[in-house]
Amino acid sequence: MTTEQTYKFIIIDDHPLIRDGIRSYIDAHDDFEFIGEFHDTRSVLNAHFRQNPDVIILDLSLPGMDGERALPLLKRKYPGCKIVAFTQHEAREKELRKIGFDGYVTKNERDQLVVALHSVLEGKPYFTSGQPNAVQPAADPEKMDAYLKLKQLTPRETEVAKYMKEDFSNREIAEKIFISESTVETHRKHIKEKLGVKSRRELAALLRKIDFS
Repeated sequence: MTTEQTYKFIIIDDHPLIRDGIRSYIDAHDDFEFIGEFHDTRSVLNAHFRQNPDVIILDLSLPGMDGERALPLLKRKYPGCKIVAFTQHEAREKELRKIGFDGYVTKNERDQLVVALHSVLEGKPYFTSGQPNAVQPAADPEKMDAYLKLKQLTPRETEVAKYMKEDFSNREIAEKIFISESTVETHRKHIKEKLGVKSRRELAALLRKIDFS
């Protein structure tokens, strides 16, 4: 692989925060060019690119058609494209290799994602954490950690977190989404627990790093 070649990649993940984090991480490497992101596989199957992707980063747990069922359809539409599973599910190496994935990285090993992409693009399957490590410059590891933590939130908790970022009070949030103030406070407590913060100040600092759009 020469450093002069640019490889086009797309991301398929149902959480915009995860997509943004992956894009930020990979965009720090000059040999990759981002060309699209999608929240489900059907959107990708209906999409048209001026140049097809060289590699797809695919979450397995998706609304509608999951990543495993979509794999053969994506392979058919984009022949020659490499597809890497990027998922929270562990111990799936043998199964994912058998059904045709080119690579597999768990979200706990996200620092190996670019290593995996380079490997599959060179024609070398990447399926185990035992692959040689390479030091890769992360665009913003703290930001990506925040994205991955937010993946744990329920849709309602994410909605509450958006208003919390904008400094809405419990009462204002309750009026916005038609729930009680006590329910908002319960959501706030759960959000803090899931994101690993203890105070409102820590929570506000973490939410300021996130683009909810």
